[in-house]
Amino acid sequence: MVLENIGWNGSFAREFAKFEGGGVVPARVCFASRGHYRLLAENGELVGLVSGKRRQGGLMPVVGDWVAAELLDFETALIKEVLPRQSQILKSDAAERKSFSDAPVSVNPVVSNVDLCLIVCGLDRDFNLRRLERYVALVYGGGVQPAILLNKADLCPDPESMVAQASSVAAGVFVAAISARESSGVALVRDLIGSGKTVCMLGSSGAGKSTLLNSLMGSQLRATSSTSDHSGKGRHTTTSRELFPIPGGNVLIDTPGLREVAVSSFTGIELAFPEISAFAENCRFRDCSHTSEPGCGVLAAVGEGLLDWERLESYHKLQKDAVRRQKAADGTLAAEERAKWRSIHKSMRHLKK
Repeated sequence: MVLENIGWNGSFAREFAKFEGGGVVPARVCFASRGHYRLLAENGELVGLVSGKRRQGGLMPVVGDWVAAELLDFETALIKEVLPRQSQILKSDAAERKSFSDAPVSVNPVVSNVDLCLIVCGLDRDFNLRRLERYVALVYGGGVQPAILLNKADLCPDPESMVAQASSVAAGVFVAAISARESSGVALVRDLIGSGKTVCMLGSSGAGKSTLLNSLMGSQLRATSSTSDHSGKGRHTTTSRELFPIPGGNVLIDTPGLREVAVSSFTGIELAFPEISAFAENCRFRDCSHTSEPGCGVLAAVGEGLLDWERLESYHKLQKDAVRRQKAADGTLAAEERAKWRSIHKSMRHLKK
C-alpha cells in the first residue's frame, strides 16, 4: 500500500522520524470500535493492539489517526504512539447527552486528520436548520472545511428551496442537493472531493451516508436500510467508524449517526456565524454580549431585519454549550463565566418579551 494514497505527508513523516527502526512502522487507523483496531500500513492491513498502560491514561487512537506501530508478526502490531493530529472532530460523552445542568460535559474525538467533512442531511424529516448550524460550527471548530449535502432530493418537491435555506445559515459553505440512491449528484461530490484528501461524513442515522459511500465506491461496502415510517429516524445500520480508500487517491471515513452535536470551540462558532462577527464591529462596547447593551450592532441588525432572531438565539446557545464543554477540558474556568452566561440568557428572555 502506498501511504501517500491514504493521507501520509511530510508533516507526519517528520513526527514519525524518532520512531524509525526496530520494527516500528507508520500506520493509519482505519477501524476503531470498543478497543478493537485495524491499521493500514505499507505491508497491508494489520490488527492493532493497545497496551494496558495506554488504556489507563494514554491518548487512545481514533479512526484517521497516524500511529507508530511495532510489528509483532505479519498480521499484528502494537500501537506505540499516536502522532500529533492535524485536525479532529469531537463528540460529547453518551452518558452526558441528557444533562442540561451547568455541570461540565466532556468531549472525545470522533475522527482525526480530516481535510473535508461532508455534512449529510436527508431531505425528509431530518432537515433542521438549527442542527445544520451546529454541524458547521462543530466541523469548523475541528479545523476542517465543511460541505453540506442535502440527500434524498428525489423525495423533496422543491430541493432548490432547501438548498437556499441551508445556504442562509452556512455562508461560504458548499451546499448541494443530491440523491445517493439514484446516483444523482454523485459526480458533483467526486469533483468536490478532488484528490489527495481525507474526507469524513457526519449526519443523523438514516441520512444516507452509507448509501453515498457505496455510490462513490461503485460497490456495496456498507449495508443500508430505510428510515422508520413512524418516526422518520434512521435505524443505525452503521455502528462503527471506518476508513475506506476510494478512487482518486482519497480516503473516506463513514461514521454512525450522531445523536448529539456537541460544539466546544468558540472559533468554530465564530466561523459558523460570520455575519454576527461583522455586525459586532458596530457595537459600542468591545465586550458586548449582544443581549441588552445599548449601542449593540448585532441587536440593531435584528431590529432592522438584517439578522434573524432565531439565528442569534442559536449563536448564544452554542456559546453557552461551548463554555460547559470547555470547563471539562480546562478546570480553571472561573465561576463568574457560568454566572455571565446565566445573566445573558436571562436578559435574552426579557428582551424577547
